Amino acid sequence: MIDIDEQMKLLINENTRLHDRLSRSPASQGNDNHLSDIEQIKRQAYLVLEENKVLQDQLDLQTNRLNDVQKNQIQEGSIDISRQKIKV
Repeated sequence: MIDIDEQMKLLINENTRLHDRLSRSPASQGNDNHLSDIEQIKRQAYLVLEENKVLQDQLDLQTNRLNDVQKNQIQEGSIDISRQKIKV
């Protein structure tokens, strides 16, 4: 699960760097010939960043659910062990 989380963070960071690089590129600073292409790429980059945020939120939710399930299983195991000790 940690690998997926790290991969998501790397992907988000890469997309952020690309978005920043695109916004600083000479083509995006006044070249009318490429303006519509640049704007489309910016919109796509923004959508990718938004999608990455949604995916990160989903991953966080799944990780929290997994942790809750693990805690419940550990607690159930502890209760079963306690009951066995009481019977002995």
